[in-house]
Amino acid sequence: MYKFGISYYQMLGSSRIPISNLEVRLVRPGQIFDSGISLREFLPDSGYYETDRLTEEDNGLYEIWDNKTDGHGANSGKVTIIGKLDKSAFQKGCITAEALAEDCIKDNHIKAGTLTFTKLQTEIFNANQGKGDQTGHVPAVIGADKVSVHTLEGYTALPRVILTSMCDTLLFIADIKLDGTKLTIHVGIGRPGDTPNLVYNLVLIRV
Repeated sequence: MYKFGISYYQMLGSSRIPISNLEVRLVRPGQIFDSGISLREFLPDSGYYETDRLTEEDNGLYEIWDNKTDGHGANSGKVTIIGKLDKSAFQKGCITAEALAEDCIKDNHIKAGTLTFTKLQTEIFNANQGKGDQTGHVPAVIGADKVSVHTLEGYTALPRVILTSMCDTLLFIADIKLDGTKLTIHVGIGRPGDTPNLVYNLVLIRV
C-alpha cells in the first residue's frame, strides 16, 4: 500500500503561503488530466494534497498535473514514482551511448531489445547514511532536523537522483550540489505522518 502527497505554496518574503482549492492529479505519461488519480487537500487551507491509499496496480511513473494555470488541468513539470518503476519511465531515445560509461553494457549482458534498470550504473543510499542539518545525528531526527544531508565523493557530473520514500513522513529533494568531485544531496523533511519515521532510498544514476 502506498500514499503520495505534495505541498503547494508561494513565497511571501520568508513566509510560505499555502495554495488551496486546487485540482491535483497523478497522470500517466501520454494520458490526460481527467484520467489521473485525484489528490484531495488534507486540511482546509493547508495547501497539502494527498492521495487515498494506492495498491500495487498503481505502481509506476506519474506526471503531476494541476489546474493552477489552466482550468482544464496542465502538467506541472514534476514527476513521481509510486512503488516499483515501470517501463513508462523510459522514453525512446532517453538512453544514448554518450550517457553510458565505456563498455559498461555489452551484448552478452542483455537480451535483444531489452534494457533493465539494474544494467545501468547506479548507487543506492538510505536514510541511515544521511546526517541531520540541525542535530548532526545519523540518521536525521524528525521534528528536529529540516533536511537529511548526504555527502558523497567521486562524482565528475551531477547524476540523476531518484528519491523513493518508504514512510508516511513528507520527503522531498531540497537541493543537489556538485563542488569539484563532492556531491551533496539535501533530502527535505516535511510533515510527519501518523507513524513518524524516516525510511527512504536515494537511487543515483551516473550519466
